[in-house]
Amino acid sequence: MFSNQTKSRLCFISVAVLLLGSAYCLLWVLSSASLACAACNCDYALFAEQVRCRQPYIAAALSVALLFASIFLTLLGRKYSAQHRAGDA
Repeated sequence: MFSNQTKSRLCFISVAVLLLGSAYCLLWVLSSASLACAACNCDYALFAEQVRCRQPYIAAALSVALLFASIFLTLLGRKYSAQHRAGDA
């Protein structure tokens, strides 16, 4: 349906978006950790009673998931790019 060049470009555009999302989540980790420090006594847990005490872990997990997805799409995009350069359209 799509050529390998188009697939490669879509992968790399998606990687850029995922990396921006991952960076945003890292900023969310820092922000939520500093805001929740007083309410949670700087003790954060995924299953904490207060939602505010859960946010740093949720943001960190989301950031890592987006980072792994971007690594996967980078490898996939490189595969399509190599196929395009080899002449397999």
